[in-house]
Amino acid sequence: INGKAVMAPPKDIEEVKNAFEIYELLDTLNPYSVDDLLKAHGVMMRGLINGAGDFRQKPVGVVDGNSGEIIHIGTLPAYVP
Repeated sequence: INGKAVMAPPKDIEEVKNAFEIYELLDTLNPYSVDDLLKAHGVMMRGLINGAGDFRQKPVGVVDGNSGEIIHIGTLPAYVP
């Protein structure tokens, strides 16, 4: 960010770059605008996930890594917008 070398995984570096970019845009975003929410998501997640800046199209959940038990199921994609 300040011209210094950083020893970190590329994903971590991308997350920081994206965060700095969105910090610069915050004053231009309307917190009540769905379009601005998706814009912010697009900037924050760019290069990190598929579908950055879009509502998700697939179901999601949280699974216990040890037992495989489903702990939480997210809202179905049709209801997210």
